[in-house]
Amino acid sequence: MRSVLLQMNKTVDCYTSTPLSHIFDWVPDSGVIKTALDYTVRYDGLIFLDFTEYTRISGLTKNHEDRFDTHQKIIIDHHEVVATTPCTISYIVPDITSTCELMYEILCVHNRALITPDVATYLYLGLTTDTGNYIYDGNNIATLQRGIDLVSRGANKYLVQHHMLRSLSFSALRFL
Repeated sequence: MRSVLLQMNKTVDCYTSTPLSHIFDWVPDSGVIKTALDYTVRYDGLIFLDFTEYTRISGLTKNHEDRFDTHQKIIIDHHEVVATTPCTISYIVPDITSTCELMYEILCVHNRALITPDVATYLYLGLTTDTGNYIYDGNNIATLQRGIDLVSRGANKYLVQHHMLRSLSFSALRFL
């Protein structure tokens, strides 16, 4: 998402409620991801990926969700909705295997040109990890076709496969 928004000339900060695992150190720009929100910045919008339950952001907000204006939030996820999410836009599709598939679909509708080789690689990484390298039961033909399209758009599948499957210890693979 960061790469896409930067292509659209947006200023972007990336946050996660827990530190990123070291197994993702090889991912370009993984070092820009922060674990504490900067409350001195006035954001135009907040986009939450893979965060269906609004309460999950409390790790970022330190239980000050009230600091987020409800008309400025977008949630994109593939998990079942547990409770109503207080935001303007929710794009939640539980029948799809990963949030990266949803991002791919959004980009295909909005502007396919935004799917650069780097973006394709990021989306392919998310698709590969969320599908267990395409072995989970929820995978289907559409999932495989999205992966094929991402590779055809320049996703570096060899880089992803090398770092996510071939160079990890057994315990790190179990983490995935």
